[in-house]
Amino acid sequence: MKIRRLISLVLTIPLAAGLLAGCGSKTDDGSNNNSEQTEGKGGYTEKEIKLPEEGSQAIGMFWKDDKLTVYMKDERNTPAYQSYTYEDHTWSQPQEEQWLEDASQQLKGTRSEIIRLGKDGKVYEETETASEDVVYGSHIFTSSDDGTKALDITPEELLKVDGDGTSERFTDFDVFGDGTLALACMSNDLIKFYRDGKKTDEIEGQFGGSERIEHISLSDQTAAMISEDTKNIDFYNQENLEKSGSVKVDFIEDDLEYIHLAPGTDKNWFFVDPHGIHRIQEDGKFVETVFDAKNGMMGLTGSEVRDFSVKDDNFYILYQKGDDNRYHLEEYVYDDETSNVRSKSLSIYGLRESEIVSQAVQEFQRSHSDVNIDYKSAKGAEESPSSDDIRNLNAELLNKQGADLLILDGLPLDSYVEKGILSDITDLSGPLKEEGVLMDVIGNTASKGKSVYALPARLSVPYVYGTDEEKDSVQSLDALHAYVEKDPDQPLFGVTTHEFLGRTLFSVMYDEIIEKDGSVNEKKLSELLSDWIQICKTSKASEMEQEMKKK
Repeated sequence: MKIRRLISLVLTIPLAAGLLAGCGSKTDDGSNNNSEQTEGKGGYTEKEIKLPEEGSQAIGMFWKDDKLTVYMKDERNTPAYQSYTYEDHTWSQPQEEQWLEDASQQLKGTRSEIIRLGKDGKVYEETETASEDVVYGSHIFTSSDDGTKALDITPEELLKVDGDGTSERFTDFDVFGDGTLALACMSNDLIKFYRDGKKTDEIEGQFGGSERIEHISLSDQTAAMISEDTKNIDFYNQENLEKSGSVKVDFIEDDLEYIHLAPGTDKNWFFVDPHGIHRIQEDGKFVETVFDAKNGMMGLTGSEVRDFSVKDDNFYILYQKGDDNRYHLEEYVYDDETSNVRSKSLSIYGLRESEIVSQAVQEFQRSHSDVNIDYKSAKGAEESPSSDDIRNLNAELLNKQGADLLILDGLPLDSYVEKGILSDITDLSGPLKEEGVLMDVIGNTASKGKSVYALPARLSVPYVYGTDEEKDSVQSLDALHAYVEKDPDQPLFGVTTHEFLGRTLFSVMYDEIIEKDGSVNEKKLSELLSDWIQICKTSKASEMEQEMKKK
């Protein structure tokens, strides 16, 4: 998945090319505007705080004693848990958290841990058992006074196991200053409150279809909860759980199901969602977006917010990225010099929607808060463009109404160059190659004579892995043919499709099939096609394609 990440970053070069080549001179209404616009100043900037343990899971993040604290889990050997504090831009030495190891041993393995600081000043863990005795079941632990033992404080009635080997599961939890447990129960969507193991109250919560849903967040006096219909944030007095107010969040279209909520100061509350960071007040008089997701990691495809904290009007978000499954900690600090006006616009058009292009757009926006990018496509990622889509695009281009940047997607480059539709970006690509930003194989893909009219938006990097014998078999056409003849019924590539395998083999064997003068070695191509057909048969490619059609 790291290759995919690299490709999206490479694509930010053509985006910059669009602006530097003068393509971003349109205003938001599409008119040309050559006058300098006055830019508003002041806004939040995103900055990464590198986590202390490479390869470990970040299972909790909060502020304690004016220090940012993070809990990490390392499973590379045996599960080990450490905590770190961040001060003066430096992480402390690791503090071994033996009680978390003890909790794992008590349950014969744990999974999906969340670490949280209660309002009573104690640290708590919510985890699911991974034992064979109980298929699913949540537990709440806290540490013994000496930090070596885990104390299971889960209410007994929630530990009862049904006939399927499942006990109650919690989608969220928090702890009041007096030690009251607030547990969002998945079985009946109720938020139940327990004091010394006995239930004291319950409130109807939102549907708990996911294991990680924000239900409740605590300030010093108030409990904020997402309403049952996921349209409002309701506020309750912690002492008696009487409802003190409600704020309807209607400035975003989405429900509040997957937000993360945290208290600020003076009855201000903040929440983060895929649209950005937003501020509300308990009395509902003030609702605003303080950070646009286009400028941050929360807007990137595959980024999941795992924890959210507010300190002195600055924000701290712990993410897990789906493309590399790594954890990232980002800090959001107000900067008087940050532009808060998108004074430049850049339009991008492709025949088919691409997740790679979307990721590149998001990466570019993060570092260019003054640019508004409008990315559109004729069809979705799984659809095929029609001849009408191409005719409509051509008509727009000939009338000089096309986008600033065009993703060709197989469209005829030569024809567009001849018609004068594409701009010559030689002056831009030359320095990029000299600086080593563009490799020759990338920069030369769209060269026409001495001019360059395009840069690749995507590239495919074929790679293979397996046993030494399997890897050796794809080093040359002769080696591949020998492997297939030796054991024609042995699958070499596992489950695959005709198209994917054909593209992979052709890319790997390209240097043997294509001669130096650009001609095709028909004999070697014929050998490759024969081996390709045989490998597809043993890999059951046809069966795979039939199953894909059913879906």
